[in-house]
Amino acid sequence: TSDLNAERFLAGHKPARPGESMLSGRRCLAVEDELLITLEIQQELEAAGAAQVVCSAMLEEAANALRGPRFDIGLLDLWL
Repeated sequence: TSDLNAERFLAGHKPARPGESMLSGRRCLAVEDELLITLEIQQELEAAGAAQVVCSAMLEEAANALRGPRFDIGLLDLWL
C-alpha cells in the first residue's frame, strides 16, 4: 500500500524532462531514528534521483531543517 500511496502522490508531479525520475532535482527530508533504516531511505531516494536528502534522527533537528529552504518531499517515522 505504501507504493500505491506514493504513486498517487507523485501522479501530479511529472518529471521535468523525459527520462528523468519524478524525484529528479527534489529536496527530501527523512526523519527516522534508526540508523540503518535512515541509510536505506537515503540511498533509495538518491538512487531515484533526489537532488538532496537531509536526514534527521530527532524531531528538533527536523524542525530546524524545515526553517531552511523548502523541501519537496518529507518522510516521517510515525513511531519516533
